[in-house]
Amino acid sequence: MACLCYRFITHFKSRKERREQKKEERHPKPQHKFEQCVNLCLRNLDVSVDDKRLHKEFSPFGTVIHAKVMCTNGCSGRFGFVCFSSLEEATKAMSEMQGRMLDRRPLHIRLIQRRVGSR
Repeated sequence: MACLCYRFITHFKSRKERREQKKEERHPKPQHKFEQCVNLCLRNLDVSVDDKRLHKEFSPFGTVIHAKVMCTNGCSGRFGFVCFSSLEEATKAMSEMQGRMLDRRPLHIRLIQRRVGSR
């Protein structure tokens, strides 16, 4: 009778690799719901501008996934973000809205680039 011997080659993880794996299992990286969007940063907003107004002003240029005016103590922080579904939509909105007056204040807009390796 022939003996069938099987050998399994296993990579043993170092202590550091095991710690990292356990850390990821305990605290999985949250999937950001705006991962696929292209952000525009808007500065010089009037205090009367809110999230709904930003959404309304920028929606003619494409699909606005998210629009947010940053607030401190309940008042507008004079800056905000608009998230588009594509780079083309964001650049179109930026070129059309750059310097446009929005409630007595000219908009200053810049495209936010994601860093390589960031979420």
